[in-house]
Amino acid sequence: MSQELNDAFRENPQNFLKHHLIINNRLETVSPLVRLPANVLINFEYILGDRSNPVIAKRLTKWRGKLKDLATVEIQACYFQSNSRRGNFRPTQQNTGFRICYVPYSESTGHYRTLGQNVDFVFTHTLSGCGIYTSTPNTSPFRMLHMSGEASDQTIQRKVSECYGQTSYRMIGEQQYATYKGKVAENVNLIGIRNSQNNWDFYAQGYDGACAIASKYRTKPNSDNMTHLSFFTSEKITNWITSNEIG
Repeated sequence: MSQELNDAFRENPQNFLKHHLIINNRLETVSPLVRLPANVLINFEYILGDRSNPVIAKRLTKWRGKLKDLATVEIQACYFQSNSRRGNFRPTQQNTGFRICYVPYSESTGHYRTLGQNVDFVFTHTLSGCGIYTSTPNTSPFRMLHMSGEASDQTIQRKVSECYGQTSYRMIGEQQYATYKGKVAENVNLIGIRNSQNNWDFYAQGYDGACAIASKYRTKPNSDNMTHLSFFTSEKITNWITSNEIG
């Protein structure tokens, strides 16, 4: 099933994010995290319940308050020497995984990556108050900076200057990526997808341990001065149910 999930994401990542909630990112278990290469081989896998069926979250659709299934998945990292074997994977002929750019997290500081032409997807460490900065559309090189929410103003200024210099950038803050109708999700996945115009769209999935409350968002298209995100689906995740069978 892993390769089928990987193929589904690569074929239509937006549709994949509408139907699969990422609630475990095993890249975060790699130690030391900052030594991860810029491009990382990953694999999607279902999170299984007690009956070896995928754990299901429920999303509430706009029409008549109907609930629909949202399968939960995790990101597995390709096993390598500095990485724990547990919960990760080795590429095989049947399951090759796929490459992403990964922007790591460190307490009280920030890390950035240049998003080159060799990858079409970028993921971050799970967000819970951090600040994300990106170059504005049509900027080359295009960079993404992940700043800790605990970083000092001086550190933020230094890192932003180091990353962007005199080039323009935009910020995606917690108010944009984690807030829905006045509620703030405890955890957020932020995923960047290269579009057909060779620019980057950013999508977010927000959830809590007991109740996934945040809608999914994406950047406004063709917005050179984007400072916020807008809804890209009317679906709102409202309930968290474990060990249910799909369908």
